[in-house]
Amino acid sequence: MVLSTILEVLVFGLIFGSVLALAGVGLSLIYSIADFPNFAHGDYMMFGGYMAFYINVQLGLPMAVAFLVGVVSLVVLALAIDRFAFKPLRDSGPVPSLIASIGVALFVRNVIKFFWGTSTRNYAGDWQRAQEILPGVRMTGQQITLVIVAFGMMFAVHLLLSRTKLGKSMRAMSDNRRLARASGIYAERTLMWTWVIGAILAASAGILLGMNSSLAPYRGFMILLAIFAAVILGGIGSPYGAMVGGLIIGIAYEATPYIPGLDAGYKFATTFVIMIGILLIKPQGIFGGEVK
Repeated sequence: MVLSTILEVLVFGLIFGSVLALAGVGLSLIYSIADFPNFAHGDYMMFGGYMAFYINVQLGLPMAVAFLVGVVSLVVLALAIDRFAFKPLRDSGPVPSLIASIGVALFVRNVIKFFWGTSTRNYAGDWQRAQEILPGVRMTGQQITLVIVAFGMMFAVHLLLSRTKLGKSMRAMSDNRRLARASGIYAERTLMWTWVIGAILAASAGILLGMNSSLAPYRGFMILLAIFAAVILGGIGSPYGAMVGGLIIGIAYEATPYIPGLDAGYKFATTFVIMIGILLIKPQGIFGGEVK
C-alpha cells in the first residue's frame, strides 16, 4: 500500500509537473530575453487551450488538428500583443511591461469569457479509460500522451538552445543584451522568435492541462502561481531550472494530501513553502537563472 501510494504521487506529480515545466520554460525564456515577467502567460495557456477546444469539440475535428490550431492561434496573438502592447515599452524598463502584461492577462481572460463563458470545458475523445501502468497506479491515454508530448517538447527546446544559431543568439541576449547587439545579433528578431517559442510552449501546456483535467477561464491565473514557483525554484531565467523546478513542484503538489494534518486544499501552499525553503538555502535558485 505504501509503495503504491509513493508510485501514485510520483506518477501524478510527474504529469502535473510536466505541464508546469513546459509552461515554465517559456516563461523563463521570455523573462531572460524580454527582461520582464509576463503575467499574461497563464491566460495565454488558456487561450491556446480554448482554441483547441473550439476545433476539437465545436467543429468536431481530430485532437491533433486542434492542437496545431491552438498553438498557431496563440503564436499570432502573442506576436500581435508584443507589437502593440510590449514593443512601445521596450526601452522603458521592466516595470511598465510588467504592468502592461497584467492588463493583457485581463484582456485575454475576458475574451475567453466572452466566447466560451465561465463554465469548465473538456475535450472530446474516448481516452479516459485508465489502464494500470505500475502496481496500483492507473493512467488514461490522455495522461500518457501528455507526458510524452511535454518531455518531447522540452527536449526540443534543449536542442534549440544548444545546437542552433537562434539558440546561441538567445543565450547571448540573456547573458548580456548590449554585448550581443554589439557582436551583430539582431536583437528584435531574436526577441520575436522568443515570443514564438514561448507561445508554442504556453499553448501546448494549456492544451495538455485541458487534456489532463479541464479548461476554465480562471485556471490560467491559478496555475500561473505554481509556474512562477517552479521558475523561481529552478532559477529565474533558466529554462533548465524551470524543467527541474516544475517536476519538484508537481510532486510536492500531489504529495500534499498525504501529509498529516493537510488536505488537497493546501496543495498550492505546500509548493510555495518548498520554494521559500530552497531559496533560503540557495537564493539564486537551482540553476542560477542563466540560459545555458
